Amino acid sequence: MHVASNTPSGLADLAARVAADGEVQVMQYSPEWLATVRRASGLTQEDLAERLASATGRPVRSSYISAWEHGKRTPNAQVFAALLAELTAALDAKNKRTDKLYISRGA
Repeated sequence: MHVASNTPSGLADLAARVAADGEVQVMQYSPEWLATVRRASGLTQEDLAERLASATGRPVRSSYISAWEHGKRTPNAQVFAALLAELTAALDAKNKRTDKLYISRGA
């Protein structure tokens, strides 16, 4: 899986690659990126929290998503890997695309 964001100026770009062994390599992350991509995917904070709880087997609340989006906290590595996978799946479903995703504000 390869996720690349083509965000407008002012937002940090994130490029992540999940290797065959499941290792996530993150170049850059920002709370603004998370909020933008979540909204672009059509997920609410509650939807994303439910998906992450299911994917990780750990409780994830919508208040956690809010805190991440406002820069008050950051997700741990396990949750971040699930976050990338869930956002990618939601965007794939919304865009009906399975290759690289390019996300921009207003698209």
